[in-house]
Amino acid sequence: MNESLFHLSYIVLLGVLLALGLGWMGWLIYHRKKRKAR
Repeated sequence: MNESLFHLSYIVLLGVLLALGLGWMGWLIYHRKKRKAR
């Protein structure tokens, strides 16, 4: 397997995980604020 290709796929995987984590956190905070406003 090509080393550069492996490195690229690893970076992409990390980016996707980070994006999902941030999105999930933002969604939780958004819903918490919505509940407090009510």
